[in-house]
Amino acid sequence: MRVATFSSGLPYDYAEYPDVKAYVAAYATTARAQRMNLTMHQAAAEVVFGAQPGGTLPVTIAGHHPYGHGLRHPAR
Repeated sequence: MRVATFSSGLPYDYAEYPDVKAYVAAYATTARAQRMNLTMHQAAAEVVFGAQPGGTLPVTIAGHHPYGHGLRHPAR
């Protein structure tokens, strides 16, 4: 069975689950979400159901990932 973890808290939550193979993290400022007309939860759900993921970490998660780590996909 394939399992993915979803986080909508702090980016540092990832460090609590180092063995998870698939991790979806959703973070957005209110202003950005309003401009995009999406909430971070809606965007995360779209990724879970097939939308292209994208984004980078706004911080360094010590011992795991540097600032800017993440995915970038070209627009379709």
